[in-house]
Amino acid sequence: MFACARLIAPAARSALISNSKVYLWPLSTALSQNPSLVQSPVVQQHKQATLLPAVRSFQTTPVSRDIDSADKFIGAGAATVGVAGSEMWVGYIGLAITQSTSLVGLIQYGTKTWSELDSQMTSVERVVEYAELEPEKDDGTTVPSDLWPNNGRILFDDVTMKYPLSNTTVLKSVTFNINPGEKIGIVGRTGAGKSSLISVLFRLFHFDGTVLIDGADTKTLPLSILRSKIAIIPQDPVLFLGSLRQNLDPFEQFSDSQLWSSLEEVELKEMVTNWAQGLETTILEGGANVSVGQRQLLCLVRAILRNSKIIVLDEATANVDLKTDEVIQKVVRRKFRNCTVLTIAHRLNTIMDSDKILVMDAGTVAEFGPPAQLLKNENGLFYGFVQTSGKK
Repeated sequence: MFACARLIAPAARSALISNSKVYLWPLSTALSQNPSLVQSPVVQQHKQATLLPAVRSFQTTPVSRDIDSADKFIGAGAATVGVAGSEMWVGYIGLAITQSTSLVGLIQYGTKTWSELDSQMTSVERVVEYAELEPEKDDGTTVPSDLWPNNGRILFDDVTMKYPLSNTTVLKSVTFNINPGEKIGIVGRTGAGKSSLISVLFRLFHFDGTVLIDGADTKTLPLSILRSKIAIIPQDPVLFLGSLRQNLDPFEQFSDSQLWSSLEEVELKEMVTNWAQGLETTILEGGANVSVGQRQLLCLVRAILRNSKIIVLDEATANVDLKTDEVIQKVVRRKFRNCTVLTIAHRLNTIMDSDKILVMDAGTVAEFGPPAQLLKNENGLFYGFVQTSGKK
């Protein structure tokens, strides 16, 4: 429709259309007073659709808004051509009207075809974009043992990071040490650098400084190995089109008994058992046929199955109800009690029982220590966060 309007727009600005009152109204009067024309079989056939109604209604119908206006415009133009000479022959007008009607149909068909082509070419455009995407740089060559990491100790040493195409330093000389098995709550205002710490841990972006996991420098490790050894439960849970089994165990590494046991840990076994196809139930794209809380718990099942020594909860309870939040916290305390857990907090009550609290402020470590110790500092940021949360 819009393509058609763009084609007609230049003609609509022509002198003929601009002065349509001068040309078309006298034309309509002349045509209606010509008995031989009015009684012509051709005119009788197109009378209601094209000729006289088109001429008389042309002034009130914008050609750029309705495809029917193109019909009226072409019909009026054909009639004008027919009477432009000193002599008028009905056969010429009939031929012009007939061809005009066919042309309008072609315009409609062309517009529809162009719209469908434009829609289908979106898929081609995406394929080309992904095909030309530059592969992620991976220069890690050191392959650790299969048991790595066996403790879960994490050391950040003078880490500084900027995002690509940005001159803003999001992490500034960040240094801290996390002992094996500690539960760390990470808090801070928006833009303080909480998620940037996780990006450094997974080597999503280039950074300066050193990150050691059980003594191994993450920059020297292949990305596939590094990322496979750290489990993350993101704020926005991700599920793919396929069966539930494929979503929980895409590489077919675990048995059915392990899958059912993990589902029972997060209190989803009964729900899946009631599904007709059980583990083979189809999950729609993005997990559209399960709730947000259930998607988050299914992501938690993945983390349980992988049995990683380092677990990251990136505001995993931000978008779930209190009951689901309680289930997640209970599973984390019980199932991951021997793991190192990093929790980016949305609700302060979810991290108050953490071993230590890491307070980020403008890309730097503002405070780091046990919650009870930080609460003793009435001028500290964490104390202020707790007070503000209590007032709400």
